[in-house]
Amino acid sequence: MLMTWVKEWNDIIRDVSYPDEEIKRLMLVPEGTGIIEFVDRYFVRAGYTSTLLTNENVRIVYGNVAAEDTDVPNVKKNEMSFDIYVKQEHAHNASRDRLEMRQELIANRLPYLLTKNRYLGGYRFWIKGQYDLGTKTIGYTRYNISFYYMKV
Repeated sequence: MLMTWVKEWNDIIRDVSYPDEEIKRLMLVPEGTGIIEFVDRYFVRAGYTSTLLTNENVRIVYGNVAAEDTDVPNVKKNEMSFDIYVKQEHAHNASRDRLEMRQELIANRLPYLLTKNRYLGGYRFWIKGQYDLGTKTIGYTRYNISFYYMKV
């Protein structure tokens, strides 16, 4: 299943996350950024971290963090977590309403991308929760949104 998951997740990035102009605008991804640069610099699969490199204005670091058994044999409820890092100087300039924080707008876009269709690449996603987190990276805010997902 692992290789199937990796292939299907790559398809989700290729067909859903990367083409979405709104998520790229919110993440301050420069126009013309290719998909490889996008996943290497801006939308990085790495699991949990509290420190990150400070060479980008916005970076999402995500990964699978847990799996739980369900009442159905051989079916797991998995958890994927997204840490959204935003340089403090860009936290309040994503919209006309300066009180709206960029990291929260990004966190609100991710559920749209992952849940707008009931099933995405054979998976069903639903929100586990979202909240502020501390960071060891000076000058950055950190916000988390986590999802449960299951293969359907």
